[in-house]
Amino acid sequence: MSDLARDLKTLGHPIRLRIIEALTTNRSLVASMISTFIGESRSVTSHHLRILEQGGFVEGWKSGQYVVYVRNRSKILKVLKNITFLTDIEGEKNADA
Repeated sequence: MSDLARDLKTLGHPIRLRIIEALTTNRSLVASMISTFIGESRSVTSHHLRILEQGGFVEGWKSGQYVVYVRNRSKILKVLKNITFLTDIEGEKNADA
């Protein structure tokens, strides 16, 4: 479960959640567009994009002078599946009591 804790910590910051939201709404964006969408400076946005990329939640690639970002849907679904698993375990414990 340490992987889940790390993933939740990565996603737990409001700016990072807004970045994921921006990439969900727009599929792919360059960093400057994400910055505009979430209302943060480019340096703050880049910092949080780097953390999300290290955690595997977003992927970026060079396109000319820009870096294009997309969300990693399968990573997000994996985290949601692990959370659902925990709620199922909790339900079983309560049913046994």
